[in-house]
Amino acid sequence: MGNLLRFLIKYQVIFLFLLFETLSLALLVNSTYFQRAKVVSYTSDMTNVINGHITSFLQYLHLKEINTSLAEENARLKNQLDWYLAKDTLIKRTSIDSTRGLRYSYIMADVVNNSTSKQHNYITLNRGTAQGVRSEMGVMSSDGIVGVILSTSKNYATVVSLLNLNFKVSARLKRTGYFGSLSWDGKDARFMNLSDIPQQAKIKIGDTIETTGYSTIFPEGVFVGIVDSYKVQGGNFFQLKVRLKCDFKKLRYVQVISDFRKREKETLESAVANEE
Repeated sequence: MGNLLRFLIKYQVIFLFLLFETLSLALLVNSTYFQRAKVVSYTSDMTNVINGHITSFLQYLHLKEINTSLAEENARLKNQLDWYLAKDTLIKRTSIDSTRGLRYSYIMADVVNNSTSKQHNYITLNRGTAQGVRSEMGVMSSDGIVGVILSTSKNYATVVSLLNLNFKVSARLKRTGYFGSLSWDGKDARFMNLSDIPQQAKIKIGDTIETTGYSTIFPEGVFVGIVDSYKVQGGNFFQLKVRLKCDFKKLRYVQVISDFRKREKETLESAVANEE
């Protein structure tokens, strides 16, 4: 009790000032309708501003949930699009098989670990065998191809990133159709090299590079990047420097690609290879 009295005595001037200010404000507000309306309007504006900041903060806290929801919806739309395209193709062939006609499906995943500064970079995803992810599945983002599944556990998977000296994939010039081997030289995370492009190919800076679909890893026509520059390689070929659209330093959401015809294609090609 003594401490409380000492505190009140010490700050009595401040308390008296606040009391008189409150009384003055109350008298001012209640004196005329005009003054009361002005104060109500001012406090209403202040309340709206505060509520606006609170709402913005709460929306910021829910951005991860919103982004995850959008990524899942994107994967669902890709699956639906492939289903309709497959069905349309089969209708044109006068035989409908909506199950076996579907070529690809997509599994949404979050990037939970990622390296970009090494010679052999890897990515970890929060999806595994429990969610249908298997080794040798392709991985892509909304900005292009990302890599290939290397190994899996029940709920996680590791990916061989495009930014890995061991990674190679078939890619082509969209405008002319000439294809070659796409690989990384370990120098700059923004660029890859497309080799073995014949010199008769008419190349333009800015040409689009996309996947060929020759492997069972990536569908045909998936965007990779654009031609940044090119040079003669080995006398008869060009080597193209490809600027990637995908920024691996900001990679967060990806889709794992499942090819329903993978086993059939690989079995057939394996049989042919054994005969040679």
